[in-house]
Amino acid sequence: DGAFYAFMKINADAARAAGVTGDSLSWGMAEFLIKNARIGCVPGVDFGPNSEGYLRFCTCRSREELNGALASMKEALSRVPAR
Repeated sequence: DGAFYAFMKINADAARAAGVTGDSLSWGMAEFLIKNARIGCVPGVDFGPNSEGYLRFCTCRSREELNGALASMKEALSRVPAR
């Protein structure tokens, strides 16, 4: 068995505009996506201090689930005021 992951860098300005606060940008953004888009992800900082500022997403899902997750993320982030 194997898995595929996407390790994505967080845009700090966009995260702050979304109301993400606290010491860990990756934890705050993960919580934002869980709460506002119902998307599970892992904060980068869980993989060590050099991974702070990133999120890890598992991509071993059906195309339908991945498209739904991307649509949910787009909807949640579209409500964030532009800076």
